[in-house]
Formats: sequence, C-alpha cells, structure tokens
Amino acid sequence: MGTLQYAFKAINQGDCAVIVTQEKVPDKLLDSSTVTHLLRITENMGCVMTGMTADGRCRVQRARYEAADWKCKYGREIPVDVLCERIADSSQVYTQNAEMRPLGCCMTLVGIEEEQGPQVYRCDPAGYSCGFKAAAAGKFDWTFGHGFKPSEIEVGVVTVESPKFRILTAAEIDAHLIALAERD
Repeated sequence: MGTLQYAFKAINQGDCAVIVTQEKVPDKLLDSSTVTHLLRITENMGCVMTGMTADGRCRVQRARYEAADWKCKYGREIPVDVLCERIADSSQVYTQNAEMRPLGCCMTLVGIEEEQGPQVYRCDPAGYSCGFKAAAAGKFDWTFGHGFKPSEIEVGVVTVESPKFRILTAAEIDAHLIALAERD
C-alpha cells in the first residue's frame, strides 16, 4: 500500500491534521537549521508555505496579525477557514493593482476547530481559498514516496487530544517513517 493510501486512511479517522514539507536549503552556505517552511500562526494553528520565501514570510506575518486582531476583538481563536479567507482576500488585492506584483506563495493552514475537528485550508496567490481533506502543493504535488530521511522533511501536527500546533523532532519523524516502511 502506498504512502498516499495510508494518508487517506488516516483522513477518515479524523483525529488530526498533518502538514509535511520537504526541507530544501537553497544555498550550501546557509545553516540548514535556520531554514523552514513550517511556521506557527497561533498556539493551535500552523502553516506550510510553498513558493517564494520572502512572500511566504509576509503572508505569515499578515496571518499572525489577523489572528491576534480577531482574538482581541472576539476573545477567542480565529477559525481556520476565516483566517484562510482573510489571507486569500488580502492576496487577491495584489492581483488587481498594476503597481503591486502578485505574491508568489501558497499557504496551507492546519488547526483544530471545536465543532468541526481537524481542518486543512489552503489559499493561493490569486485569492482562492478552499478546505481540504488532503492537499498537496508545489512542483511535485502529486508525489510523496519512500526514501525520505528525517533530516529532509518537516512535519507539523495538531490533534484533537493535543490541539496545540507542534513541529515534530527528527527522532519522531524517523519513528513514523519506519512505521510506514514496516507497513509495506
């Protein structure tokens, strides 16, 4: 059974939301521990950014602002779908003005909602946002094969039991990769 089949089986269990990204270091002179595409937005929500790093950081900063503003106004965490829609709306503005270039990044958000459980949403540079049960983005968005080393991928997780967004350590990733390999 392929890795994607296991992913779809996990989706049906509905107790967590997981994001995985390949850890790519654009320059050999960079310290790989400082390069990440997996970021925390709030205590219970995280994201993975695909595309241009600077544009992604800009979107993350905006998402953190929107989340903090919502919490200040309403006294609770912003829902994942609402945050994604707000980020998509602000990204869409960049496509309308000649003096602004469209952002070259895609944001995939994960979080746990009290009523709906695990949530996965994605917004693109055109301003389109949508919820997913499973999603992939990037150059090889349809492939996720075996042979990855724990140092080559980053994994972020939120679960119903522990709704705080956390990034798995290399040892935890290795344990999951071994478990997946043993299932085959």
